[in-house]
Amino acid sequence: MRPVLMPMIAGGLALAALAAPSVAAAAPILTGFAGVSNSGSIGSCGEPRTETKSSAVSLAMTCGDRFGVLTSTAFAEAGHVGATASAATFGGTSTPAAPVANATYSDFLMFTSSDPNATEAEVSVNLFVDGVLNAAGGDPSVFTQAVAAFDAFVVLTGRLDIRESLKDDGSLFAQSNFGLVSGVLGPAPHGVVRSPTVIVPLNQLVFFEIGLEVGSGAVGPGASARSEFGHTFALPTGMDVFNLADGVTVNAGDYLVNNRYFDPALVSAGVPDPAGWALMITGLGLVGATLRRRTGRSFPIEQA
Repeated sequence: MRPVLMPMIAGGLALAALAAPSVAAAAPILTGFAGVSNSGSIGSCGEPRTETKSSAVSLAMTCGDRFGVLTSTAFAEAGHVGATASAATFGGTSTPAAPVANATYSDFLMFTSSDPNATEAEVSVNLFVDGVLNAAGGDPSVFTQAVAAFDAFVVLTGRLDIRESLKDDGSLFAQSNFGLVSGVLGPAPHGVVRSPTVIVPLNQLVFFEIGLEVGSGAVGPGASARSEFGHTFALPTGMDVFNLADGVTVNAGDYLVNNRYFDPALVSAGVPDPAGWALMITGLGLVGATLRRRTGRSFPIEQA
C-alpha cells in the first residue's frame, strides 16, 4: 500500500499547531483550529476556523459533496481540550482528503511549599485521555487507503507526547512519553496517564500547556477514517492533578485549587465550584442548626 496519507496528515497537524500558537498571559489562553490539509476531489471546504481567547473555544468545519464528506471540530476550556477529524470518500475518482484539528489550553501555574527554605520541587502530571481511532478501506477492486492519527501533548519545562496512528490494514504506530496509571492505550485509549518527573521552581509562575492534534485521511471509493477525541484530553477530576511531595501544592485561577481540578465545563453545567461548595456546606450547617433549635432535638440515623 502506497504511503499516500501519512505525510499529508503529518503536514496538516503541523499546520494546525502553527495556526494555534501558545500565548503567555496571566489568564488561561485557549486556542482552536478546525480545517483540512487537503480536500481531495471534495468541493472547496473554505477557510479553516481558528480562534484564540480566554473563554471556552468551540469550532466546527464540515464540507461534502458526491465525492465525500469531511468534518473537524476543536474544543478548549481551562484544563480541558478536545478535537475530532473524520473523512469519508464515496464513488468516483477520489483523491486524498484529510481534515485536521487542534486545540490547546495554556496558563501559568504557581507551585508552593510549606517549607520556607525549599526553592524547587519534583513534579509529574496526571491526565485523562479518552478517544478512538478508526480506519477502513473501501472498494477492494481499486486502490484505497485510510489513516487516523492523534498527538496529545503536555508542555511542562519541555514537551511530552502521546502519538498514535492507525491504518486501514490494522497496523498501529504508537509512541509515548507517558506511563499508564489506569485504563488502556491503543486504538481506543481510555484512562489516566502520568508524565515523567521534572523539576519546577517554587514561588514562581511556571508555564503549562496541554494540547491535542488530530487528523484523518481517506482516498479511494468507500474509504473512511475517524480520529474522535471530542472533549477528552484533560486534567483529571476526583484525584490529585500533579504528583507532589508532602507540603507542596499548586494553584491556577479558580479551576486548579490546592492540586484539585474543577472542570469549568462541569461548573457551567451546574456543578458547584470551590467557593460554591463552601457556601453550600455552610448553608447546610445553618439549616441543620435552625432545625435543631426549632425542635429541641437532634435527628439520629436509624440503624437497619
